[in-house]
Amino acid sequence: MKQILLLPTMVLLMLCSCAGVKPPQTHYYLLSPPPDNSAEFATTPIPLQVELAQFLTRGTLVLQLDEQQIRRSHYHRWGAPLPGLIERYIQRRLQQQLTDELGSAPILTLIIDRFHGSQHGQVWLSGQWWINSDTARPHSFNYQTTQHQPGYKGLVITLQQLLNSASKEIVTQLQTKPITTATNGKS
Repeated sequence: MKQILLLPTMVLLMLCSCAGVKPPQTHYYLLSPPPDNSAEFATTPIPLQVELAQFLTRGTLVLQLDEQQIRRSHYHRWGAPLPGLIERYIQRRLQQQLTDELGSAPILTLIIDRFHGSQHGQVWLSGQWWINSDTARPHSFNYQTTQHQPGYKGLVITLQQLLNSASKEIVTQLQTKPITTATNGKS
């Protein structure tokens, strides 16, 4: 008789213990807006087109496991489509950093090949950018650093710092090289 009661009791205990396990929680991340140093920006927004490598378009944060292998996070996701997040972030940074208007609204194209971290704390941002009217070759960029805070939140903070470096490089190039446009041909 004891054995007959023991089996249902064990099944009941196992079911109760499974009910107490919570499923993993999904975390969503945004790029924090750059600090607003002034009430007004020096320039109007530059039209910006952002294209991402296909593996970055699924809405999840990505970790590189080794030279050829990546892993998408199941529970750590971007809070909005990543191209739009990057576009708004870079536009805002450029507005804050440019001191003069660029003339007839050049279109900036930004292609991102790497925007991810590794399980060992390395973080990458690489790709190229160009102005629609620029006859020179595209400008390549390749940033790599180590994240200073652990976890996915630290990864997002470090990715944002790399975007700051890229926007600073773009501003430097835009301010040192006159932009010619296809419409008027003037510098």
